[in-house]
Amino acid sequence: SGSRSASYPGGPGSRLDLCYVAERMLALHLPERDTHAEAQAAHMLTNKHGDHFMVFEVSGSDGAGGVGAARSVFGRARSLGWAGDLAPPLERLCAACKHIESWLAAHPKNVAILLAWGNRERLGVLVAAYMHYSAICGAPEHALDRYAMRRYLDDRVPVFQLPSNKRYIDTFAGLLAGQIRVNAAPLHLTHVSVAGSLASPATPTIAFLKIYENFVCVYTSGLYMVNGGGWTVGVGRLALRGDVVVRAYRRTAAAARGSQRQLVFACQFHTCAVADHTLSFTKQQLDHAVHDPSFPSDGAVELVFLRGEGGGGAAPAPTPAAPLRAAPDALARADSLEHLRPLSTLTDDDPGKMC
Repeated sequence: SGSRSASYPGGPGSRLDLCYVAERMLALHLPERDTHAEAQAAHMLTNKHGDHFMVFEVSGSDGAGGVGAARSVFGRARSLGWAGDLAPPLERLCAACKHIESWLAAHPKNVAILLAWGNRERLGVLVAAYMHYSAICGAPEHALDRYAMRRYLDDRVPVFQLPSNKRYIDTFAGLLAGQIRVNAAPLHLTHVSVAGSLASPATPTIAFLKIYENFVCVYTSGLYMVNGGGWTVGVGRLALRGDVVVRAYRRTAAAARGSQRQLVFACQFHTCAVADHTLSFTKQQLDHAVHDPSFPSDGAVELVFLRGEGGGGAAPAPTPAAPLRAAPDALARADSLEHLRPLSTLTDDDPGKMC
């Protein structure tokens, strides 16, 4: 039967899309704030469901909305969002599914409204996560709902534009199904290698890395001159556990003081799902680089780890490059994820725990 949908005309260039994801779940998307369309949707939801709907807002900090805006429009809302061009932390995915399940279980008339301003992909991530969660934790009679969720994804979010979103959904599904064995030990990262030319010999580039653990910067490399060929950075023995983000930046070697850095690639993963001593990402698996024609099609990133305190069984380490400058300068030190709100703001009353 497909998704039942209703669209309300908003202001110029704005369109609110409201559609059923499952019998008791709807998705509501708006490219930007639109008070007229929002008021129409709120009126319809209140008339149809009374006090039995709850808005779960997933815009995070990258949209014009937020849980405060959602609550002011719809009267009741909870925040399940995450910030920036990032995949949601695994703990947040699990907690979000539990919050939705708890609301739906509280009363047979309750419906969940998933709301996103801006990036529709966030709705797809949450729907995909709940679909997998329901398959493992839900009742058998919810099978038709899961089919409807798959139809919603096929219709509205057929492809994740952020590769890390697909990686996190796959990891989440694998953990739920027991197909991924959880590794609770910390990883010790020793090297980051970038294969493929990031610059031509005629126009050398200065590059550096930033590494985040649970969205807090724990390492900033020195500055490296990249003028063709691969690039390897030795990071010592950097202990990592939880959600990890690795980002590489560049700027031209001839740039004037105060020049802006440019993101080359980003990759995000959770250490609990890493079973080998190396972790590799092709261009198609790298955030930002996947859509950047200047990143070489055969480019790749490899992370090399020691395992545990003893560090036994390490893979052969590549030879690191010599930094142009061993200490990062002010432009490199600037925290690119400074806009992240604390993970403790998952919801108004419960930070949630890992499944």
